[in-house]
Amino acid sequence: MDILLIDDEESILKIMKTLLEKNGYTVKTAKSKSKVLEILSRENFKIILSDFLLEDGTGLEILGEFRKRDKTTPFIIITAYGSINGAVEAIKEGANHYIPKPIDTQNLIKIDNRVL
Repeated sequence: MDILLIDDEESILKIMKTLLEKNGYTVKTAKSKSKVLEILSRENFKIILSDFLLEDGTGLEILGEFRKRDKTTPFIIITAYGSINGAVEAIKEGANHYIPKPIDTQNLIKIDNRVL
């Protein structure tokens, strides 16, 4: 798998998955922190894209858990609640990028291509 896409909004998952697949990526999706941690315990990805706020946790919590065992896989936080403080916190936790919503899809593809 190339990308793990995490968002609790089904419509966002469908749109972004379609966009990424049209650009040649294979994508697995998850809607909750608990599901993501289960997936990450048994699968590897080239990039992880996570919404900041989920129903049962945050992208930063996932990032923190993930960075305990993997320091190199690119992790991108996407948020509708973008702020300078949020961006700084995400980068300190080990995020490679912090992207505000609405997402500039062309920029997202450029970031993914650079990271890969």
